[in-house]
Amino acid sequence: LNPRRVRVLNELSRRGHAVRTLFGSYGPSRDRFIARAKIVLNVHQFATAPLEQVRISYLLNNRGFVISERSDDTPYADGVAFCDYAELVDCCESYLRPGMTAERERVASAGFATLRNVPSISCVRSALADGWLGV
Repeated sequence: LNPRRVRVLNELSRRGHAVRTLFGSYGPSRDRFIARAKIVLNVHQFATAPLEQVRISYLLNNRGFVISERSDDTPYADGVAFCDYAELVDCCESYLRPGMTAERERVASAGFATLRNVPSISCVRSALADGWLGV
């Protein structure tokens, strides 16, 4: 956690929402939290940061509903609710309103479908060609 992430989480807590942070939690324990979460929030570590695609793809593959801070590269179309940093808390509150369960499920399903259409082999080849995997 860093100050810009803590500010968002504290404001959500201050407004009465249940907030959980996971760090160093993996496997079934983490997956249970993801499955129970109404929202999984992605906040960049720095104000100008690339999208955390590995993190988000794992969540989408597990049909999680993700709200993410916007970045220059947003490849998940309408499968992730993107917004600016200043709007994160209000966006979360909007999706937590009564009657929004179906909309959260629709977005999560769109994210899962979008992820399934990403050609993994070409992504790995591209990463190798760009030297991202240190090979």
